[in-house]
Amino acid sequence: MNHPLKLTLARIGNSRGIRLPIALIRKHGLENSLVLEDRGHELVITAKGEPKKILMGENLSGNGR
Repeated sequence: MNHPLKLTLARIGNSRGIRLPIALIRKHGLENSLVLEDRGHELVITAKGEPKKILMGENLSGNGR
């Protein structure tokens, strides 16, 4: 799975969340905790305690730049 994924925000109480495909969860050995970093123009999600990036968000403005 090396192509961009289009994910939908799901309602979780008063918050929103994303659902990750099981293939990505297994591939990266994800368990219960992730680290989310807001870099201004992108979001980076990493496995807790792992230095490598596992998923990089698209430009938050939605224009892909």
